Amino acid sequence: MIKLKSSNTRYIAGSIFILGVLLLSSEAAYAQSPPSGVERLAKKMIQYINAKDKDGLKSLIHPRVIAYMDKNDPGSYDEIITAWVGESIPTAHEIAYKPVSSIKEYDAEKQTFDLYGRLLYFPTPPTHFLVIVSEQEATVTVEGKEEKRAVKAPLRIDALREEGGKWYLVLPEKWKKNSTG
Repeated sequence: MIKLKSSNTRYIAGSIFILGVLLLSSEAAYAQSPPSGVERLAKKMIQYINAKDKDGLKSLIHPRVIAYMDKNDPGSYDEIITAWVGESIPTAHEIAYKPVSSIKEYDAEKQTFDLYGRLLYFPTPPTHFLVIVSEQEATVTVEGKEEKRAVKAPLRIDALREEGGKWYLVLPEKWKKNSTG
């Protein structure tokens, strides 16, 4: 298990499953096939994660995100990339793709994603979300008895931005308490 230094990064990493479930909960999550650019980005990201290639992963992050974080939260993207290379993505996976405009929890004007009253702020706003899904073993209760079953579950959720015909990963900067929640 990777220990992340900052509490903001721990909240971000810890919310991946919840956010993935929210995005996958609608049947439309699988309705759109990702464009070829998203598929290329996802394949590169998975390749770099499995190869533990930090420089490769950094090359996929939007340059404005890196500039913003260098100025406002130095080292935070390095911490996130270190967490990413601690992961392993199985070869058997699916890619789900969804535009942010179809996700009611995302506020495009404020560039925030509301996750149960915590606002995840994106200094460079995403245009889409990418969810990597894999079959995993889970314990479920059936007629009062616990059984192990294979279920599809999100492994990762990543925010994406298309700009100038190229796809990038965009990272959230921080969590804020929602004043209304």
